Amino acid sequence: QSRENKEVPFEGGTLVWNYGEDRLQILFDRIPEDNRRKELKSSGFRWSPRNKAWQRQLTSNALSAAKRVLNLQNI
Repeated sequence: QSRENKEVPFEGGTLVWNYGEDRLQILFDRIPEDNRRKELKSSGFRWSPRNKAWQRQLTSNALSAAKRVLNLQNI
């Protein structure tokens, strides 16, 4: 049984709970700055050329990391 993906827009992109791929994905409207990319990598996110998204396995730790990197509180 598959769940429908959840998408939450933020300033500059969209945060996606991709249940089919078991990934938390960050889709930016434009290529992030170098320091933002380094922060994503150090937080466990990897660039997926196939999905055109920064992503990591969908876990509560992934959500905490995304909220920290994107400076989001109310998700």
